[in-house]
Amino acid sequence: MQPKQEDPPPEEARALRFPSNSFSNGEKKPTMMKRDFDMGLPTTLATHPAGLSAWLTSNQVASIPTYRGSLASPHSAGWEAKTDIEASSLWLSEAGARSRLTAEAYERELRRFVLWLADQGRSISDVTREDFHRYAAFLGNPGKRWISTSRRKVSDPRWRPFRKALSDKGKRYSLQVVHSMYTWMYASGWIAFNPMPAPDRLAPVTASSRSDEIETRQVPQHLFEELLVFCEHELHTGANVRERYKNIRLRLILSLAGYLGARSADMLYGFFSDIHVRTYGTRIRYVWHIPNGKGRKAGVLPVPEPVMRVIREARTCLGLMPEREAKEPPCPLLINAGRIPLNRMPALPKMKGLEKSSLYTLVRDCFEAFESHLKAHSRHTDAIVFSVASSHWLRHTAIKRIVKLTNDIVIAQRLARHDSLSTTGVYAEATVEELGDVFETFSIGTRSGHG
Repeated sequence: MQPKQEDPPPEEARALRFPSNSFSNGEKKPTMMKRDFDMGLPTTLATHPAGLSAWLTSNQVASIPTYRGSLASPHSAGWEAKTDIEASSLWLSEAGARSRLTAEAYERELRRFVLWLADQGRSISDVTREDFHRYAAFLGNPGKRWISTSRRKVSDPRWRPFRKALSDKGKRYSLQVVHSMYTWMYASGWIAFNPMPAPDRLAPVTASSRSDEIETRQVPQHLFEELLVFCEHELHTGANVRERYKNIRLRLILSLAGYLGARSADMLYGFFSDIHVRTYGTRIRYVWHIPNGKGRKAGVLPVPEPVMRVIREARTCLGLMPEREAKEPPCPLLINAGRIPLNRMPALPKMKGLEKSSLYTLVRDCFEAFESHLKAHSRHTDAIVFSVASSHWLRHTAIKRIVKLTNDIVIAQRLARHDSLSTTGVYAEATVEELGDVFETFSIGTRSGHG
């Protein structure tokens, strides 16, 4: 086992700094842009539309070469951007427009890339095909200077672009993001040539069956039900308001993901006011309006009574009425519990929604606690599931459950909110376990009818 990578001590921590006056071969770099004293940003960025450079701090922007390199197109008609950073910021605003989580992921990968380029004395429009091979190798082994095992804000001097070296799939994704940007820049006329090889040539990944991946990334139904009971009675069982809410919030996350197949973004950006009552003849159902799902597509899902019970618990704990009122203050489905007072109802206007990293941490901690519980009861095989599971496994669990219960992938598609029926179809494919069950119904290797 490798020793844990430690963060640099505070007194030694400093922002990543890059050479700004010469290339690694000693050649003089083009002069950096003139600084804007009031804004703390390069002049052209200070006058560019707000938000286009929000993915970089002012110190990072100041460290990045801004000249147009050898790839720059001689014809830039139709562009207001003057630098590669401005052009890449515009790409981010367009490519990430459909999903906030996608935008955050693209920002992370682009930030890594431009900081690495700066460390090499390069700019986005001044790279070679060989540079991308070097970058692919770097992603798999960035070195201690680039790694911090703790989550920190980008503005923190101790922040680093990596928490660990990327896996083969992580490298592939990172390179796909960069490749998408270069393809866009070439198509838009920002660069005259796209030198970047296809990501699968830079980081080959052994292909695996999608149905096999889904089969091995689910929580068995009986374990999911046990998990809910364990969370209710064993985690965050304190008597104060904050602990009660933490308990309910965790069960709400598991229920929305494990029963309704909710994505992380659905929960993070949802509000209690999105839960409505809908009448079907003489029947009344609760439905969840998801106004901004994946790809900015709205969706509506029925909310079964077990999930509604948890929602009512959460509402009551936060001082709302159990059922939605016509004029109630907006309240996120998932709230940052750190702002909730210990022994009184919270002031909802001051409450902030949960962050993505916190959601993943909550689920991961829950799985680890349940894993320990299973091991303590000598259920080591079951514990293995939770040693590798992630929050997205619960979505697979929900979709596969509907397929098994209904044998109807059209219904399952409605739950999953997939654009294509073929995407949902992989959940209906026979699994290795189901094939094994068939083998157990007859004897293999025996001969019948002969003495």
